[in-house]
Amino acid sequence: VSDKFNKDNGKKYGTPRLGYFKEAWRYLIMNHPHDSICGCSFSEVHKDNEYRFRQVEQITSRMIEDAAEQLGDNIDTSGVAADYAFVLYNMSQDNVDGIVTFDLDLPANNFRNFKLMDASGNEIPYQILKVGKTDFKPVAPIRHLIAFDSRQNVTIACNLNVPVYGYTTVYVKYYYDSGLENHAYSKAVEYDKIRYLGSMRIARNKWDTGKIIVEVADNGTLTVTNKETGKVYNNVLAFEDCADVGDGWNYYKPAFDSEYISTCGDSDFSVESDGLNAAVLKITKRMKLPKAIAGNVRSDERDTLEITSKVTLLKNSEKIDVITELENNVVNHRLRVLVPTDIKADEFYTATPYDMQPWNVKKIDWSKYNEVETNVNPTQGCTFITDGKDSAEVYAKGLYEVEVTEEDRTIALTLFRSFTTEVAQAYSEMGTMKRALKFEYAVSFGGARKPYQALRSANAWKKPFAVYRTGCSKGTLPAEMSFINTYFEKSIVSALYRDNSGNTIVRIYNPSDENDSGFISLSRDIKNAYIVDFEDNIIENLTAENGKILLNPTPHKILTVKIVL
Repeated sequence: VSDKFNKDNGKKYGTPRLGYFKEAWRYLIMNHPHDSICGCSFSEVHKDNEYRFRQVEQITSRMIEDAAEQLGDNIDTSGVAADYAFVLYNMSQDNVDGIVTFDLDLPANNFRNFKLMDASGNEIPYQILKVGKTDFKPVAPIRHLIAFDSRQNVTIACNLNVPVYGYTTVYVKYYYDSGLENHAYSKAVEYDKIRYLGSMRIARNKWDTGKIIVEVADNGTLTVTNKETGKVYNNVLAFEDCADVGDGWNYYKPAFDSEYISTCGDSDFSVESDGLNAAVLKITKRMKLPKAIAGNVRSDERDTLEITSKVTLLKNSEKIDVITELENNVVNHRLRVLVPTDIKADEFYTATPYDMQPWNVKKIDWSKYNEVETNVNPTQGCTFITDGKDSAEVYAKGLYEVEVTEEDRTIALTLFRSFTTEVAQAYSEMGTMKRALKFEYAVSFGGARKPYQALRSANAWKKPFAVYRTGCSKGTLPAEMSFINTYFEKSIVSALYRDNSGNTIVRIYNPSDENDSGFISLSRDIKNAYIVDFEDNIIENLTAENGKILLNPTPHKILTVKIVL
């Protein structure tokens, strides 16, 4: 969204967005030397990495907010009588259609008795999942001193349809009762309370989303049943902790290890939200772990590691969203979250650059190797296994190491490693990971699925809405539209941006073993289109038919399309 309007519109709007983008890109590239990006240098290097990543996040977040504001102020939101309008931007290649969660930036202490309406003015039943702390948002009107509005983020779940690479508008209308006057016994104006009843709960510890049934077991794990196929998954979201005497390059298991599994530990759970659209559960596990390594074994001295996971279930979804948080207080260990699948498949897949890479489940015979085999595989946020009838998928943000075990096809996702060996240092500082840690991931249990479908779902899950609050006023853009449509069944959009000449660049790749066909269309007229290489050299001229650029991506091929408007 931010880069799409960074050239001409940025100048008119008074924001040199392209300059900010280049500065953020410079910070990002500075974090790409080998030892920096791999996390295998010494602590001072990685402290600088954290600073640069923080700059990238702050700059790009402000760019996205600025672009959302620029667009939002030009959208015609006058069609519905309301107090506020919120523009929701979908930054993925697929339409959003179903229960979604997002934050409304509402006036502080003002989250009761409002109606939510869609772009046509229809009432949308919603569920409040969380009310955040009061915050102060800077407001800088032109030719006035900066001021601060008292705001509160209210997280809601509701049913929405948001077009691909586009936006929709929702409206908030408050209904306030009048106060009591002149010792009256009733209010002069009193509205009905706005409540939307319902629940997916079918037992004290069990919920039915319509796609899956999720039960919180006594050991603090989840038992999940796929309603379509009847397959049951046990001990989902157990945690495994083992020793780690490796370094920034490799996990290394000591000669004698003590492996801990959370299924025999202390646990409790609470229901944080339960309503018609979602359920939010909080599961807390306490594992008593060795504090460090003593020679070739884990020490007898222990400390309690408390692991809290917030689990979100959405209506009509087979996906389970998880946020796991902890304060790491022990060293020389590796913590993994486990998703046992028992899916009898010979291969599994992980996302790699421009593909879904297949891997053999059966482990290699490394008995004659010089180095100890780690049994882990790289992943860029999607792991998938299927037997043609059932499938299990794990999506993750910033977690790049996974194993699928041979015995029961458990997907074991590494959350973090703590090691005390640091290059050129007597003791590791950042490598011990003795700090507050937070991890975001999701698990999904479907029927007969393909690797490319899992990757599309993972990519959409990683891209939350950008939400902008505005008033109800006239504008030149409709209340709902799509800027660009990339309609392909199997192919994935990996890049969408404007080049220095103002042309639109779309890069797609087909990760499947089958031919694909589809089209790209824009909300504006297309003058010319070309297939180009990575250096912008033209390979083939393309023709736009009825505003659509037709493409036929072949298996495992990358296509870069330049569009001149």
